[in-house]
Amino acid sequence: MADTTAVLERARAAYRSGDWKTARDGFTVARADDAATGADLRALASCEWWLGDQRSCLEHLEAAFRVLSRDGDEVAAAETALVIAQVRLT
Repeated sequence: MADTTAVLERARAAYRSGDWKTARDGFTVARADDAATGADLRALASCEWWLGDQRSCLEHLEAAFRVLSRDGDEVAAAETALVIAQVRLT
């Protein structure tokens, strides 16, 4: 888990700086290790959007919605549902 924590920190920093590929790679590792939060999955979806992969974007948004709902973050889950609807309409 310590390695995953470091990977997540790097992914979050890359996301903040707009380095979508590095962020995507790190968030993908964290997701595989079941360490990604709902916010991390939203960020991963955003990376996929900016990298041109809308199918993966939707997949990660839907996963984020499930995690946020499970964790009781109703506002973030609702916002994610709205983004899912917007992406499906594009």
